[in-house]
Amino acid sequence: QRIVIAGHGTFIALHTLALFPTGRARLVGVEQRGPSVSDFLPLVEPGFPGDRTVMGIGAGPEHIAAVRPDVVLMKHTADTRASEALAQIGIPVVYLGLENPQQFETDITNLGQLLADEARAAEILTFYGERQARVKPPADRAADPADVLVLQYNTRGGAVTAQVPAEPWMQTTHVRMVGANPVWLDASERTYGWALVNIEQIARWDPDVILLVLWHVDDPAAALAELR
Repeated sequence: QRIVIAGHGTFIALHTLALFPTGRARLVGVEQRGPSVSDFLPLVEPGFPGDRTVMGIGAGPEHIAAVRPDVVLMKHTADTRASEALAQIGIPVVYLGLENPQQFETDITNLGQLLADEARAAEILTFYGERQARVKPPADRAADPADVLVLQYNTRGGAVTAQVPAEPWMQTTHVRMVGANPVWLDASERTYGWALVNIEQIARWDPDVILLVLWHVDDPAAALAELR
């Protein structure tokens, strides 16, 4: 009946829970990890977060326990020490993966069970599956797939950083779904996160297409100029 969301990537877990009306109704607290709890949910629920408890970044077990949750939802990259500390005071944690279609389907199914709303979970998965089915590789590229590089790129703090996603993550899955070749997988370090790469490595990959992932406050034109 009382759900708190905490840990890294809270907005991802928050937006997933919000797909369930019962989930929004039972959300009593959330850790704020950015300038706002969510830029999106106020469009769906005017006044969000309303009277829910908003905890500062790095909220500890004592802050979470004060909200009296029945369960805490955490992104799977969250600090396991936090969940262990919560377990010691009798607060269970449910981890959500949400990094590829298979994880998303599992997470939606689990949330449906947690909220006793399997019917809504089935609606979400049907919606998701229909849209996945629209993504088909172009027939004329089957024998010669495009070499694609997905690059997270920013110049914040005066330092340029470029990163590529891990093999199991959604961005890699997207490239494969359209029949393209994710060029970074053969040479980059295998991690379960974003791996740093340099400009020389990007040049060696020599992709046909670069897809830039930019932070929402970055200037795309400036980022392109810097990359070029």
